[in-house]
Amino acid sequence: MSATLSTTSESSGATPPLSIIRDQSAGGLSWEGRDVTLLSENDKGQLILDLITSKEPKEKVGSGCSSDVYKRMYKGCRYAVKLDNGKTSLTYAEREAAIGPLLDHPHIVRHHGCAKDYPQYLIMDYIDGDDIEEPLVREHFTVTVPDETERRLNNCKIVGSKARSALAYLHGRGYVYRDLKGSNVRVKIVNGIVVNFTLLDLGMVRHTKTLSGLPPDQTDKERSDLPLSTSLMEELKGVGTAATGRNRLSRFFQCCSGFCNNSQPQPKSFELTICGSTPTISPEMLQGIYTTKADSWAFGALLYFLLEGKYPFKGKNILENLDNIRHQPLVLSDSLPEQAKNLLVKLLSRAEDVRPYLAEIEDHPFFVLEKPCLGQELTDSLSVLDEEKLQ
Repeated sequence: MSATLSTTSESSGATPPLSIIRDQSAGGLSWEGRDVTLLSENDKGQLILDLITSKEPKEKVGSGCSSDVYKRMYKGCRYAVKLDNGKTSLTYAEREAAIGPLLDHPHIVRHHGCAKDYPQYLIMDYIDGDDIEEPLVREHFTVTVPDETERRLNNCKIVGSKARSALAYLHGRGYVYRDLKGSNVRVKIVNGIVVNFTLLDLGMVRHTKTLSGLPPDQTDKERSDLPLSTSLMEELKGVGTAATGRNRLSRFFQCCSGFCNNSQPQPKSFELTICGSTPTISPEMLQGIYTTKADSWAFGALLYFLLEGKYPFKGKNILENLDNIRHQPLVLSDSLPEQAKNLLVKLLSRAEDVRPYLAEIEDHPFFVLEKPCLGQELTDSLSVLDEEKLQ
């Protein structure tokens, strides 16, 4: 007997309860972490003012290519405040500030928007959890390790189900995420069981021409309007100096779209068509023309990472990694369950007509848990989570 994970409907604007075995937790607190209400304009302004003027050391909880994130308590609730660090174009921050408050999904970080007088500060729910790329966290997932395989596999299924639901929700509203990777998600693990998943960082999200992420409509093909992503630029350190690496990478991308022939006119800014991160970037993204199926590939790469403990097509440096994505065959461990292999082969297919939209795989048998609702183990883990929130 098996139990299927409950999921959010991608076609409805409402957000139904999203729990594996129950809809509400002790004390009226949601186990998804949404224990705060939306802030009013006055509250947003006061929160930022308190952060700026406080004499106490600011608690930095994250730092990325384009922003720094600080944790802040306000009226008894925890918030994350993202501040642009000036290293990249404001396009990222502006897009996240515009799109974030429009979304309502239990596994996408909730945005409260910016205070009117402090537009450079973006306020979000504070998400308590871990980066799945951290070695100690990775141990809770990798199923190729012959130890507690059933628990690890269930954790992969839980994260996979929630990540799929969040991305399909975006697609159903006309958005493509474009930069899915381990460092852009957070998981909460209690007693070895995943009890929460949240998708972070909406700076790379792009609205497509259509509001559908479902087949057979292919009119959502878009050309990226963002510069070569900063995460890719950071990885150029592995292929020489930044200037040399950038030239080599630019040449590589030109070859991807057939611009190696000098007799052909080259785009003035070919790199403007590329965004994403090398571990999860899709083959068509390298050519600058893509649909929401680019997220399907990235989801497959993330799921592969969870199951195998490493990303697929990994190379010695960024150029080899990208070349592997275009040409190398997919290698799967023999120990992976057949349902996992079946799903990964589809998601990591270079043929877009074979690769499914994420809305199409909601009922894939891979997402069925190995035990009915994980039994008492998950019940105990959720109870511990409730107690932590009430403290």
